[in-house]
Amino acid sequence: MTAATNTSRKASGPSEVKDYAAIATQYAQDVLDGRTPACKWVQLACQRHMRDLARQGTPEFPYVWNPELQDANGKPYRPAARICGFVELMPHIKGDWAARGELVRLEPWQVFCLASVFGWVHMVTLKRRFKKADLFVPRKNAKSTKA
Repeated sequence: MTAATNTSRKASGPSEVKDYAAIATQYAQDVLDGRTPACKWVQLACQRHMRDLARQGTPEFPYVWNPELQDANGKPYRPAARICGFVELMPHIKGDWAARGELVRLEPWQVFCLASVFGWVHMVTLKRRFKKADLFVPRKNAKSTKA
């Protein structure tokens, strides 16, 4: 199922609370277990994610996965949830889904991509682990949504 086919929320409807970090980690586990087919590079990214979860917060690996942070106003947030939740607030802008006023819904692979980039944070400096990411996605896979 693609992001385009899984869009039943209207732009004015309430959003549900999702555990995006758990969705990303479950996607990685599904890829490694063979339940979700993926190329060599995605498998390696999933292996890295699971390996990093096991060693997070150690002196050898000073990053933590999706910690609770505070914004400039002191409001707590989690980085993976913040970026994915923001994307899911966006309405479709063309096609039938836009005509119906439906919001974007991220698929697990999309959550994994976004959460992996934004969810890993240095435990001392609170800066993101990754500043850049290269994402290669074939046509007709909702990549323009994330651009």
